[in-house]
Amino acid sequence: MHNAFPAAAVILMAATAVSAEFDGIYRQAADSDCSLVGVDGGALKIEEDVFYGVESTCNMTDPVPVNDMDAVLYTMRCSSEDGAWTARAMMVHGADDGLIMVWDGYAFKYDSCPDPDASNPVTDSIPVEAQAAPEAESDIVEPAKAVVPDEESVPPESETPEVLTEEPEKTESDAG
Repeated sequence: MHNAFPAAAVILMAATAVSAEFDGIYRQAADSDCSLVGVDGGALKIEEDVFYGVESTCNMTDPVPVNDMDAVLYTMRCSSEDGAWTARAMMVHGADDGLIMVWDGYAFKYDSCPDPDASNPVTDSIPVEAQAAPEAESDIVEPAKAVVPDEESVPPESETPEVLTEEPEKTESDAG
């Protein structure tokens, strides 16, 4: 009995490490709003052994690594307004850092949402002064205005200079 506790601790730590590898926020569709989790048009989230789906939550339990695959099979203990249920689901790391989720008879592909805390090389290269909003009203620059001449500043047609055009000289090749 003396060795039972360390063995159980190792199994528990391994199970937690397996499920944590899928932690992230995933798009339900290309136009999903990654800032909204658990609603239609939003994103799905996996965090600390919990899957947050559309108006449902599932505890991801009993992880079983799939042989020769970057995948784990879970027992999903789920609940929503409609009740509770248990199902099996396999999570697979997509080749593009997304998530492939296989439920009985269904397979879903979810793209990863960008990490809101990650650095952005484009905006990080902009000096802080250029990123800051104007502090005072005097810093605001008005857009340029177009100047349209009024009738008095346009000369009448009789005073408008004529444009002379000269016909080009004809050459032998033009004669045909």
